[in-house]
Amino acid sequence: TITFSKKISLLTGINASGKTSVIEALYLLSYNRSFRAKTVEKLIQFGQPDLVVRVKCTDGAEIGLQKSKLASKFVLNYEPVTRFADIAALFPVMLIDAKSHNIIEASPDYRRKCLDWAMFHVEPQFMTLWQRYHKLLKQRNSALRQRLPENEVTLWDDQLAETGEALSALRLTLFD
Repeated sequence: TITFSKKISLLTGINASGKTSVIEALYLLSYNRSFRAKTVEKLIQFGQPDLVVRVKCTDGAEIGLQKSKLASKFVLNYEPVTRFADIAALFPVMLIDAKSHNIIEASPDYRRKCLDWAMFHVEPQFMTLWQRYHKLLKQRNSALRQRLPENEVTLWDDQLAETGEALSALRLTLFD
């Protein structure tokens, strides 16, 4: 059991004392994947069938994750949660590590994903806009692949541009 400060907490200790394991557990609960291990088997203690991470948030909510080789189960206040996004929205984590500088050299797509992850946690309308944009884009791309008449392809352009501009404005606000 670890109690964190509401402002800042510092994990210290000798090598192999579990500092990274604590960070990994918090990351796992927020992302449903590890930032180090490729497979869940590497995270489960030898001889154990699964791993469990539980967090009690400052607002009183209790979040839990049970992960085995075959399945992941999430709970919120002891009730099963079927959508991982419901957990991620309550427990935002952003890892800043030795590779964080890669955001500068990485692709624009990677930088957008980083902004979008942060935006998901701070802007309530972001997820709805993001989903709408990707749905419109899929519909427009489908029309292009089907070689539909130009007027049926461009039917999506105004809505796509409007939604894209709204997303871009939110990203710019966050970045600023």
